[in-house]
Amino acid sequence: MNQSRKTYTAAAALLILMATALMASCQKKDVVSLYQKQATNISNYVAKVLKDSLDSYASYNDGVTRITLEEGSGPLLAKGDQLTFSYAAYTFGTSIQTANLFDTNDPWWAQKEGWIGDAESLEPSTLDFTKDNFLQGLLLGLEGVQAGERCIVLFTGEHGFGARPVGVVGSYSALAYRVRVEEIKKR
Repeated sequence: MNQSRKTYTAAAALLILMATALMASCQKKDVVSLYQKQATNISNYVAKVLKDSLDSYASYNDGVTRITLEEGSGPLLAKGDQLTFSYAAYTFGTSIQTANLFDTNDPWWAQKEGWIGDAESLEPSTLDFTKDNFLQGLLLGLEGVQAGERCIVLFTGEHGFGARPVGVVGSYSALAYRVRVEEIKKR
C-alpha cells in the first residue's frame, strides 16, 4: 500500500472514531435531558396527587418517589426481607393512564383497567426484597413500607430498565407502580 493510501485510511478511521464519539456524547446528553424531563413530569404529578388528597404524602429516596395513599402497620421493609405484594405497573408520561398498563398481578386493577393477561398470575407475589428480584426504582421506592400500605412508586428510566426495552416497555421509559403491601416477613 502506498503512503498516500495509508494516510487516507488512517484519516478515514480517525474521522469515523471522532463521529462515533460525538454521536455517543449527543446520545448521552439526550438521555440525561430525557431523564430530567421525566423527573419534572413525576414532580408535577406528585404535586397534583398531594393537592387532591389530604391524607397522602410523598417520600423520596435517591431520585425515586413514593406516594403513600394508605398507611400500613408493623415492621418496616428492609433489604433481604420477604415481601408479599400486589401491583399494577405502567409506563409513565405525565400521569398514570390505563393504556400504559404493562403488567399486573392484582385482580382488582386488572378488572378496572381492562387487563387481558394470564389469569393465573393474578395473585400477590412473594419475593425476597433484593436487587436480584426488583428494579432499582422499586428497591428504593418500597424500602420502609409496612404491611397494609397502599402506595404509588414513580421513577425515571434511569432507575427502571434503562436503555433495554422489555416487552412493550420502550428504552429509557419512566415507570409507575401501584403497590399494595400484603405481608412483610423479617429475615
